[in-house]
Amino acid sequence: MSRALKEGDSLYVALRDSPIEEENSCANTAGSVIVFNGIVRLYEDGEEINGLFYEAYDDMALKMLQKIARDALSKKNILSVRILHRLGFVRVGEVALLVTVCSMHRREGFLACEEVVDRVKGEVPIWKQVVYSSGRREWKDPEGYRDMRKGHAITNVEHSDSTGMF
Repeated sequence: MSRALKEGDSLYVALRDSPIEEENSCANTAGSVIVFNGIVRLYEDGEEINGLFYEAYDDMALKMLQKIARDALSKKNILSVRILHRLGFVRVGEVALLVTVCSMHRREGFLACEEVVDRVKGEVPIWKQVVYSSGRREWKDPEGYRDMRKGHAITNVEHSDSTGMF
């Protein structure tokens, strides 16, 4: 599954359940290409994990990713913005979030990229469940974000799959 929104060559946002691969999509006028790869790390709160499971309210998530990209594009010297976020199970070492900002100069590119990442993590309705190596699963409440479906944070969700993979 992959859902995307595109506006010309300057804006592309997508949610997908397949691996994300980096590609340079900047015009020749760009003096800077800033790429952020959010990679699933081996440890969460000091405990080894198998990966992360991401779930989203797709329609709203795409619209919010589009708004974040548009806001970044409105800043001086930003030429294009790409935001791709994985859904489903993402193994340790795989990319969960890719943000690419093409800009005239590096300073504006770095600032825009940082803002995009912060806003994606704090504003977009994408939820993260940690799948620990022990088989335990736990929904995380990133940066105070509340589960919009239930109106409260959710943690320590039990599951019946002992593999920790699904």
